[in-house]
Order: sequence, then C-alpha cells, then structure tokens
Amino acid sequence: MKVSKIDNQQNQIIFSINIDNNLWKTNLKKAMENAAKNIRIEGFRKGKVPVQLAEKYINKNNVYEKAINKVINEIVPKFEESNDFQNIQDELLEKPVINVDKANDNKLSISLTYDKMPKIKLKDYKKIPLDWSKIKQPTNDDVNKEINFILERNKKLNKITTRPLKLNDVATIDFVGKINGKEFLGGKAEDYNLKIGSKSFIDNFEDQLIGMNINDKKVVNVKFPSNYQAKEYADKKAEFTVTLKAINEEQDNELNDEFVKSLKFENVNTVKELKDFLLKSLKNQALNQFRSIYQKQLLVQIANLVEPSYIPKGLMQEEQIRMRNIFVNNLQKQKISLDQYLKKTKLKLESLDHTLSEDAKHSILYAFGIEQIAKENNIQVNESDFDEYISYAAKLYNLPVNEIKKQVEDKKDYISQDLLNEKVINFLIDLNLKNWQSNKSQQNNKPKADKKEVPAASK
Repeated sequence: MKVSKIDNQQNQIIFSINIDNNLWKTNLKKAMENAAKNIRIEGFRKGKVPVQLAEKYINKNNVYEKAINKVINEIVPKFEESNDFQNIQDELLEKPVINVDKANDNKLSISLTYDKMPKIKLKDYKKIPLDWSKIKQPTNDDVNKEINFILERNKKLNKITTRPLKLNDVATIDFVGKINGKEFLGGKAEDYNLKIGSKSFIDNFEDQLIGMNINDKKVVNVKFPSNYQAKEYADKKAEFTVTLKAINEEQDNELNDEFVKSLKFENVNTVKELKDFLLKSLKNQALNQFRSIYQKQLLVQIANLVEPSYIPKGLMQEEQIRMRNIFVNNLQKQKISLDQYLKKTKLKLESLDHTLSEDAKHSILYAFGIEQIAKENNIQVNESDFDEYISYAAKLYNLPVNEIKKQVEDKKDYISQDLLNEKVINFLIDLNLKNWQSNKSQQNNKPKADKKEVPAASK
C-alpha cells in the first residue's frame, strides 16, 4: 500500500492509494476461482471446471467488484491506523467516500475522500422555549384518590362458610368451558377468584353463581357478545361447568400506619410518609408525561440551534440516500411503488427529492447539535451505560444477559449513539426546567408595586 497523493481541499481531504500489486492479483485470482466454482460445463462436475475454461462464461465485472471489496475491507482499516491518517483524524468525519481510480488485471488504485468536520456554532440551548407551565400540579384530592384506589385494591378477604354465595362476594372457582361440546382455549381455570357483580365475565355468568354453596357444581350457560375480542367465539353459545371452592367477603382496611407498613413500600411506614410518597410520584408522572412531549419538540429545536460553517458534501449525499431508502421501504410496506406514489400524489420526483434533502439536512444538523452539546458539557456514554441497557433489554425480552450481548455485539456503535442522544435530550430538558423554575421563582419574589389611591371624582 502506497499513499501517493494527498489533496487538501476546502472542505475535504482526499487520499490516493496504490494497492500492492501482489495483494491485488492474489484477491483477483481468488475471486475468479470462486466464480468458476459456480460455472456448469458439460463434461465437468460443478466446481471442477478449470478456471481458464470458465473465464469466458464469467462476468468479469462481478469478479472485479468482489475482489475490490475484499481489498478495500482489508486496506482501509490498516490505512486509518497509519500516521498519515492518525495525524489529522480529529479533523475528519468517520466514513470516507471510496472511489476506484484504476482497476485492471495488474493494478488497482483507489481514493478515499473524507469530509472535514465543520466548525459548529450553537445558539443558546439554555433558553429553549419549552412551556412547563402546562404541567398539571397534583393536589391533595389527587393524593386521596390514589389512597382510595390502594384501599380498594387491598381489601381484606374473610372466609364465609355459613351461607350461600351472594352479590359482591369473592368466589374461588374451578371452571371448564365448552362450545358445541368441545373445550376451547382460555375456557378453563382452577382456583380463580371472581368478584360477583364485577362484570368481569361474559353475559350473566356471575349472576348464575349466586346462591351456590361451597363444593356445589353447576352448569352455567352464556353467549359470547358479537364484538368479542376473539372473533372465532363471537355470537357463540357456551356452557361452563363451575365448582365453587370458597366464598370470601371483602372488608375495608383502615388507613393507619399498620396498613401502610403492610404495603411494603420502601422507606414508607406512616400515613404521612405514604401521602408524601404519592404526591412525589404524581409530580414525577406529570413531569415525565411532559418530558416525552418535549423530547419530540427538541428533535426539531436542536437542529434549529446549529449553525455549521458548512454541511459536508459526502455526508449530505449519504444522508440523502438513507432518507430515500427509508421512504421507499415505507412505501413497500404499504405495497406501493415509488412510481405509484408519485402518480397518486401528483408529485414530481424533483419535489420529493427536495423534501428528502431538507430532511437529510435537518438530520445532519441534529446530529451535529447532539455531538457539540455533549462535547461542551462532557456528556459521555460509558460501559456502565451500555451494561444498564443490556440489563434492561434482558428483562424486557426475558432473555439471558449474555444472549442479548451476542445479539447487539455488532450494533454497539448505533446503541451508544442512541444512548448519547437520550442523555443530551435529558440534559436539555433538566437544564431548561431548572431555568424555568428559577425564573418563575424570581418573578414570584419580585416586590409588588404599591397601589396608589385614586382620588374619587368630585361631583
């Protein structure tokens, strides 16, 4: 490998590389041999056709393409470890545009065009106009509603043995359901707790259980509603054989410290601590709801903060291609071709490309903004962040941590970028919320001007 020329243009640096002839010829020969293995000629078994004979049946452009890709995958990483590259690496964007300058049976030369990193100027991101005044502040009434919900959900159950089942009792039942004499999926359960009158079951199932005694068995006939979620059961009649195993009567709990302790909330042992805990939780819920709204707003606003000295040409082309591919793939999911879309919308291809170019520009500005804000505030993604992501994914998909690590091994760079985006956005939200709260506090603490008495008008 020989770097024969370096062009230092205004916004790009171009490296011209002559590939070692032996390396090129070796890879070209291997690509030709691999292509020959797929050639079928009468009198020869597949894969046994001599290369010299197979050559006239082989698409040489495909052979060149595979050999060139093989060489590039080997050469580019080595070049980026060289002093020629390392001395200026910090000035450049990561991915080069690779061009083949010359390729024949004896020689290969390529050029690597790297965009220079533009100078990024940011507007004041500490004063992004996010209207935090719309956050609903929870009240004591909201806290009391939560407490009533907890009391309702945690009622005591007292066993009843001296009377039949009645409305509002909790029945413990076994049941087997059949449609046309056959059991069906989801129609069978044991030791199921059902509150009579809750309307949890279809039709008048619960009403038919009233009056049963413990250990009684009864056949209950019902009809599935026409709008039932499992369409195969809609409007069908079913019979359930039900055995009543226990009757329980609900009893309200008293809100006291003993009850609060039974809830086993961390560091919450008294009624006052429970109310404080619920108030804080409600405030966090309200805040998180608005955070999700502002995250979407920030995707637009971060791009508007960025003023680059220029937008790198190669990066722009790459992002335009990516945007177009995403757009076409989305159309394909709807089984619509690009031509069909253009005819249907009466849109010209030039107009669509202009829109996609604007989207590409916005995406680049957003990425520049994220990187610059992270740099200015020392926001980084470290191994502990990645491990936390892996642990969360393992719990979410109920898979071993090592299995998740294997699956994302080749996606670590993309995941790290997503984690950085999230960190920067959270930083901006926290920063702007803090500034908004500070400004609000200052306004509330401003001394109010004394009202001057206006003399009454003389009659």
